[in-house]
Amino acid sequence: MIENSEKKYIPVCLMYILMFFVLSYTFQTFFKNPIFKLPIILFVTGFFFIYVRYFSVRLFVASGLLSLIILIQGIMFDYSLTSHTTSLFMTIFAPFVFLKLFPINYHRYIINIITFLSCTSLFCWILVIVFPSLGGLAKEMAYALSRENPTDNGHYKQLIFFTYEPAKMWGISRNAGFCHEPGAFAVALIYGLVFNSILTKSYVNLKNILFVICLLTTFSTAGYLALFIFLLNLGLKITNIYTKALVVLLLLSLSFYSFYSIDFLSDKIGTQYKIQANKSMESYTTGRFLGMRKSLYVLSKYPLTGRGFNVVSQPKDRTDPEAAGYGFMQYLSQVGIVMFLLTGFLFYRTIWFWNNIYTPKDKVIFKFLPLVVVLSAQTFIPSLLFGLIIFETYFRKYRIGLPLVEICNDEK
Repeated sequence: MIENSEKKYIPVCLMYILMFFVLSYTFQTFFKNPIFKLPIILFVTGFFFIYVRYFSVRLFVASGLLSLIILIQGIMFDYSLTSHTTSLFMTIFAPFVFLKLFPINYHRYIINIITFLSCTSLFCWILVIVFPSLGGLAKEMAYALSRENPTDNGHYKQLIFFTYEPAKMWGISRNAGFCHEPGAFAVALIYGLVFNSILTKSYVNLKNILFVICLLTTFSTAGYLALFIFLLNLGLKITNIYTKALVVLLLLSLSFYSFYSIDFLSDKIGTQYKIQANKSMESYTTGRFLGMRKSLYVLSKYPLTGRGFNVVSQPKDRTDPEAAGYGFMQYLSQVGIVMFLLTGFLFYRTIWFWNNIYTPKDKVIFKFLPLVVVLSAQTFIPSLLFGLIIFETYFRKYRIGLPLVEICNDEK
């Protein structure tokens, strides 16, 4: 298998199915059931041999770096060849295969899927609000379609196109969309907002309006903060200096008011911080602030190698001070400083690339920061969708300055 093999393109319908799988595996729990592990490996491997048919030197380099981290952690804690293999497969090999299968601008297609799923889930959410009895029906349907115990982390709430979320805010159920919980839906929506704004060169369009409406219904603290940053960028784009100053002032005032005066945000943040900041490090790992404290503790002990990238090298008890959790801080504690910075650089470079192609006059930091904010509260690095983003400019050799159809040279 050599890198200059002739590339085959998959049919559009099959591409959409694979992209839906990427979204589902990232934001839902269905395909994470152990019974799907082997079928997923076989299917992805099959697509590799049918459509890709070559390995890349960069694939081996990335696999080698991650393997080094896993092996060191295996020596220090515990090791499993099976876990090592499956980790490399889902973290590196699967993104490599999908990036070779998908068209250059695959983000446009994924945004279309998120738009459809957001519409259907918003409709279902409104029905549950208007007819509360439908919430119980949604739970029963999800449980009937699931192989999991209804007490297992609430997974029984999840359907393919909608997730019933019993948690309420202001007497209204939070909207989890098609994801496993509202905070995860906020991540998907911010991704949609950022990339749709780049690809359409427009901040105000029907898809973005839909994403903002759905984001407001999640009542996600991190999602709201990311939205404020996104809107701040919109204010800065206004050309009239007086209008721009007024919009920026209003947005900053709204941000300040929301986070320090509105009860559901300020109380949520303040209460969680007070409780979790004073908790013992031997407390069960729950909550963002305690998870961050434990992540920093792990990092202080293993700054270069981290701990717990694979389950086998994680502490056995969640009350362990080294049982880190939540957001990209967890990933930092799992792989150490060097690997984390390398991952962050690759992630930023992909955002910069697309921003430079479509909206070069925009400041890329305002496209990057909203994603950083929502990813600080949700553990999606590494995950399949964000693995694609991280490795996009690494596995695809983009060349700036060429027309978009010629940007990517996949075969050389």
